[in-house]
Amino acid sequence: MLRSLEEWGAHHARIVFRTGVSLPQAIDARILERLLNEPAANRRLAGGLTPTMALANSGADNELVHTLIANDLLPAIADERAHPD
Repeated sequence: MLRSLEEWGAHHARIVFRTGVSLPQAIDARILERLLNEPAANRRLAGGLTPTMALANSGADNELVHTLIANDLLPAIADERAHPD
């Protein structure tokens, strides 16, 4: 039992919460792959995290939205600042 708790503690200690991070998520992997291969979108993405999620470069949100629209993709934006406390 002690070992299980120690293992859980080690895994828990590796979890880091970040604020102010944009994580674009595609409905399927093909869309994200297409964006990662498109130069204008790729410049705004730091890389893929999962087959359907990427990390946006810091400060690239507005440019990324314009790039998505230019690629006929309408983004749905969830922003915690848009919600009242």
